[in-house]
Amino acid sequence: MPGAIYVLVSAMAGSIVTRNRNILLRSTVPVAVGIVASWAILPLTTRNVGDLVWTYEERYPVIAENHLRAKERATRFVQTGIAHSKMTAAMLEEKIGDAREAVEDWVRKGK
Repeated sequence: MPGAIYVLVSAMAGSIVTRNRNILLRSTVPVAVGIVASWAILPLTTRNVGDLVWTYEERYPVIAENHLRAKERATRFVQTGIAHSKMTAAMLEEKIGDAREAVEDWVRKGK
């Protein structure tokens, strides 16, 4: 019971955050925050609900196929974001190393 209350409070917090925004954000952000909170706070219950919804979706193949395609796109999007963040970190480390070498050269030359 306390976990469900935490999820509801999180969803309401999403509603408060988007209070003065457009209607699209006001309707989607609380739902998204609630879903993320349920995965974080009640992972087993959320998985069971997801499995139950999937059994209902399997009755309608078009819905199941669309769900799988959307899941694949979301997974690819996340993997691309992770890869880009790793590339950005590597580039940043390289630039920091170059800057450090330049400063060390200045110090050696007495500037």
